[in-house]
Amino acid sequence: MIYLSDVDENSGPLAFKTDDEKEIKEIKGEKGTVIFFNNRKTMHAGMPSISKERTVLTFLVYPTLRNEINYQITKPINALCNLNPFSKLS
Repeated sequence: MIYLSDVDENSGPLAFKTDDEKEIKEIKGEKGTVIFFNNRKTMHAGMPSISKERTVLTFLVYPTLRNEINYQITKPINALCNLNPFSKLS
């Protein structure tokens, strides 16, 4: 998860329970804060937004059971993006 906006107690920070499940911890941070966790083993939730929004980018990573991965060499005809939006333009 990557915070795309500054997150404090008013913008619904990510919260999770510790291993002993007695204490709830909140993860606050500036935009650009990166959070890695195993969402299948960690009880988590976004706290309610009180007065500000929380904008995040989330990724789910799944292992593959395939022995071989075939990458598409040519782009499909309806591809709209020719440049990687995450790379810096020189």
